[in-house]
Amino acid sequence: MSNQTVSAIYSSKWLSADDLRGQSAVVTIEGAIVESIRQQDGQQEPRIVLSFVGKQKRLICNKSQATALTTITGTEAFANWRGHTVMLMPGMSPNKRPTVAIFPAPPPSFGGQRVVESAPPPALEDLTDDDIPF
Repeated sequence: MSNQTVSAIYSSKWLSADDLRGQSAVVTIEGAIVESIRQQDGQQEPRIVLSFVGKQKRLICNKSQATALTTITGTEAFANWRGHTVMLMPGMSPNKRPTVAIFPAPPPSFGGQRVVESAPPPALEDLTDDDIPF
């Protein structure tokens, strides 16, 4: 008798809400590229596809996910999303279909308390005109 499952035999290379099994996952974006993806009507459409550090499955971004990533990363240049850490959660799209929702990653915690990492401010004598934002 085998322990194989239908979902294991017919698994997809694409990440779906079901893959998250009702849990959130904090991941680091390894890459973001454009691929031509076949749509339900058979047409090929360009889509942003994300890969994640240490993960096999990739995520085909819809417009809502790409917009969320633009807000989280501060840039529409998706090639610059690499290295950003985000939180993936199962969600529901406006058309009531399961989706992968993307949120900013929570700050790291230490001893049950959240820790916000920041660099100490530069000494006044180290500041240049380029460091002043106006």
